Amino acid sequence: ISSIRKALASGAVALLVAGCGVGGDLSSIYKVAQATFEPPASISYNEAASVPYASIGLRIGDSSQTMIILASDDDGDLMWTSAQRLVVVTRNGRIVRTAGFGHDLGGSRELKVTRTDERSYTTKWVADFPGTRPFAVPIVCEGRMKGQEIITLLGRNQSVRRFEEKCEAKSDDLDWTFKNVFWKDLKSEYVWKSIQHVNPKLDALEIETLRQPG
Repeated sequence: ISSIRKALASGAVALLVAGCGVGGDLSSIYKVAQATFEPPASISYNEAASVPYASIGLRIGDSSQTMIILASDDDGDLMWTSAQRLVVVTRNGRIVRTAGFGHDLGGSRELKVTRTDERSYTTKWVADFPGTRPFAVPIVCEGRMKGQEIITLLGRNQSVRRFEEKCEAKSDDLDWTFKNVFWKDLKSEYVWKSIQHVNPKLDALEIETLRQPG
C-alpha cells in the first residue's frame, strides 16, 4: 500500500499541474489503486482501519463514498488523492483546490476574516473556476454557529459545534449563492465533517474524517 500511496501522490501533483485527467503512463497505477480502494456506498470501520494513513471519506452529492488518503502536507495545505483520480487540497478543513471532478476549484485565497464574536464571522475570498472569467472571483461568506451536536463517524460519536455559512460569489459571468456547513471539534477548530461547494456546476462535496493526520 505504501508504494501505491507514493504513486497516488505523484499522480495528484500531475493532476493539479495539468488541471485535468492524468496521462496514460499513470493508468496502470490507478488500476491497482482502484482495486485496493474501490468504494462502497459508505466506508466501513474495518475498511478505514485497514489503511494506515490519514484518510477522509468523500461523497459528491448523493453518490457513494470514496476513500481519499493524505498524499502530502505542504505547510498546512493537505493534498488528498483517490484511486478515482480525484484530488482535494484542504487548509484547516476548508477545500482550497480540487482536480479531477470535471468542474473544479482552480485555487482560492483567503483575504480577510472578521469575527463578530465566537459564534459568527465574515470571510472574504477570491477563487478561480476553470472556464469562468474573470479569475479571482470575489466570495463573501457569513458564518454562524448553529449549536452543538453529536455526529457519528465510523460508529463513534463525536461532540461538535455546527457552523453554517451563507456565501455569495459574483463576477461578470457568475452570480452564485450557496451554503457550506462545518462540524468542528468542541475544544478546537478541527473540522470533523463538512459539506462544501467548490464550483457552481458541481454538487456539494461532503467530507468526513476517517483517520486524522498526525
